[in-house]
Amino acid sequence: VMRTWSSPFGPIGTPLVDRDDPVGVIEDFFAMLSRPHLKLPKVFVLPDIRLDGPVASLFATVAETHGLTLLITGKAERPVLESEFDAETYLKASLRSHHYREFRRLKRRLGDLGRLEHLVARGPENIRHAIESFLTLEAAGWKGRERTAMAIDRYRAAFAREAVHRLAEQDLCRIHSLTLDDRTIASLIVFVEAGVAYTWKTAYDETLATYSPGTLLMIEVTRQHLDDPNIMMTDSCAVPDHPVMSRLWTERKPMGTLVIGLSPDADRLARQAASQLHLYRETRNMARILRNRMKSLLGRR
Repeated sequence: VMRTWSSPFGPIGTPLVDRDDPVGVIEDFFAMLSRPHLKLPKVFVLPDIRLDGPVASLFATVAETHGLTLLITGKAERPVLESEFDAETYLKASLRSHHYREFRRLKRRLGDLGRLEHLVARGPENIRHAIESFLTLEAAGWKGRERTAMAIDRYRAAFAREAVHRLAEQDLCRIHSLTLDDRTIASLIVFVEAGVAYTWKTAYDETLATYSPGTLLMIEVTRQHLDDPNIMMTDSCAVPDHPVMSRLWTERKPMGTLVIGLSPDADRLARQAASQLHLYRETRNMARILRNRMKSLLGRR
């Protein structure tokens, strides 16, 4: 099969489509991919697509018009923040009274240890310092021990630095930090474009895990995004059933993978591909659940 790009570094596979003639662009794209002399695969896959979005609708329209098989696999509900409520009202409703009081208590206890501040880096110079603090914090935790932290791999670290620096130059990046006496104890990289924010990567100081600094930072981000008139929605970019985001944010966006046969005779191939993708996803999800349970048993938060 052929597929668009989606990965842990970009968990949204929606392609960019020219808005002047979106249907024509997709039709020409499919026609090009299905040219016999190119001998390309007859199945095209678009992973991690918002199923209620305009691009998914466009692909469905083109597929129906041309008699192409279009299947949806890997359906999931992704937590998003999209509400007209003020921050306090929203958090009290989403966290319920017990957890709301508990996180306020944790914040007070953490504040007893020193000066607790929520900072937002914005602009190239501030972002340059904040990304280094993030990479250091991430490498000091379990991702560093398992050698999956971005700072461990110089190519991933270079990608992260380049991404945030370039976006900061266009004012499309924020790095939120929770600091204790000027020491970063939690960090979150956020991208913002066209009224939509994306919570990209997060890290926290595991020596303070009993205070849940990562969740406390996300609560502060929730407050700010709800109060920001320029942010209409925040995409968590989180996996299904994420332990923090699924509880903190109550709104959901349907996500899934589109599998499209590029010619009317590719129906069987498209269905085989969809079945294989479903099996792969289920296997991967089971492995993730087992890994998280093992971490819990080992006392890792």
